[in-house]
Amino acid sequence: MLNTEISGGIATVTIDQPGRSMNVISTGLAAALAAEFDRLAPDPQIRGVILTSGKPSFVVGADLAEVAQVLDAGLSAPEAAARFAGLGTLIRRIETCGKPVCAALPGTALGGGLELALGCHTRIAAATPDARFGLPEVGLGLLPGAGGTQRLPRLIGIARALPLLTGGTPIDAPQALEIGLLDAVVPAAELLAAARAALEAGRVPAIQPWDQRGFRPPGLPVNSIEAFTAFTFANAQAASTAGPFRPAAAAILSCVYEGLRLPIAQGLQIEAGYFGTLLTTPAARNLLATRFFLRQRLNKRGLRAADAGDPVQAALAARIGAAILTEAQQLAQNGVSAPVLRNAALRAGLPAPQLADAGAPPRSTRPVPAEDLDRIAHALLSAGAAAVAQEEDRDLVDLAALELAGFPDWTGGPSRWHAA
Repeated sequence: MLNTEISGGIATVTIDQPGRSMNVISTGLAAALAAEFDRLAPDPQIRGVILTSGKPSFVVGADLAEVAQVLDAGLSAPEAAARFAGLGTLIRRIETCGKPVCAALPGTALGGGLELALGCHTRIAAATPDARFGLPEVGLGLLPGAGGTQRLPRLIGIARALPLLTGGTPIDAPQALEIGLLDAVVPAAELLAAARAALEAGRVPAIQPWDQRGFRPPGLPVNSIEAFTAFTFANAQAASTAGPFRPAAAAILSCVYEGLRLPIAQGLQIEAGYFGTLLTTPAARNLLATRFFLRQRLNKRGLRAADAGDPVQAALAARIGAAILTEAQQLAQNGVSAPVLRNAALRAGLPAPQLADAGAPPRSTRPVPAEDLDRIAHALLSAGAAAVAQEEDRDLVDLAALELAGFPDWTGGPSRWHAA
């Protein structure tokens, strides 16, 4: 799992998990790295450490099978957070080990892999065209739980960090270099030499900026009007995409807003609290089921995406859409206005065009309570799920529903929604 070579006072620790095409964060890897840094840190012969990968990528995120076990275990928020505390403890150990540590990234670093790199004192990446760097946990209903919400804004500033954290879309190496996520990008053949040169020349400090007295994050001060505007805009974006049913983006914003007012150690505690809470939500379980395990099963069957030209998939999607529209029309006959129906659908992540012909003229201009909108959304989703409840191929139903009928992925698809 780890290969360590020591030469000239520089230890090169290479992550290379056997039997995998890519390295992933697991409890085993976190424990192995912790033991290795416990061995290297007190050694007076070691002047610096290079952390790299023996695979084309660096580390591409968490072992999702381990994540699923925790999500399904019925743990409390503190218990769930404690299950993943090892990686955060390791990263804090790395950045406070007293030795300069350089992350040499041969390729992609995502999720916990990027958090691991953020815990190093400098990051040098190979100029690999397809390499991507990001924190995509929000797409699985979670947040970066090993310090990502605290270190990233402290490194590159609030304005640059928020889109990466709440959007989850990775960026390439030139973009990462431009915003300060990376310190250098070099030809792949020169990666380890560049890391060694940086350590030998003393260009890598042995302490993180946020552990130095008087540190202030770059860019907008967290208490400034400009930062308040950035948070307000990000909150509005999060709320517009099924916010109540996908709470991860709002939790990320809270982590950044609250954590940056405090020293890093306390900020990490705040992050851990929100992370544990998200681990107990149905959204996290369902998003993992639809975005990973469903796709995994479908790939084994050769079904990589829904096909509107496939008669079976098209028919399934049509049945779901028709059932939702019928339910909307029934609600309209019972006095629910078309704008309220549309707002309820959008709030849940359903496409509004399905409801374009439903509803009666508005009967009131008073705001509709959120709980009423949620009840309407649940009724629409339940009608759609019931329309295909008797189908035996649940994976095909969920594929058609999610990709052709616009059924929200936070529900887990019609099969999980109907069974709930």
